[in-house]
Amino acid sequence: MATKDTGDDSDRQRFRTLAQAALNADRTVGQMDSVIEGLGSALTDFDRAMTGFETTLDSFGTAMTDFSTTLARVDTMVTTMDSLVERMEKIMGRVEAIVEIAERAMAPVSSVESMVRSIFGLGRRS
Repeated sequence: MATKDTGDDSDRQRFRTLAQAALNADRTVGQMDSVIEGLGSALTDFDRAMTGFETTLDSFGTAMTDFSTTLARVDTMVTTMDSLVERMEKIMGRVEAIVEIAERAMAPVSSVESMVRSIFGLGRRS
């Protein structure tokens, strides 16, 4: 009978060990389910954040396209203004030449006027 008791105790111990292992496995599976649920929630939040980031990048791309278009317009305007300034400088050069010629032409008239005034004793009126 001693061998039967030992066998029963051994079987009981084996069942206890198996039952404990099953409980541990069940607890581990429960913990894994919690981790997976948390990971799923985190991935959902990450997906939502990435969608917002993509929207922001699209808006940024549109803004950069608009900025590039504006810079191209400014560049064209600067080129146009540069040619306008060159034409204005040429016109100013011509005006300065005309004024210089007029001053030279008026010098003898001014001298004659001055001599006539001094002969007749007339002073200039301001």
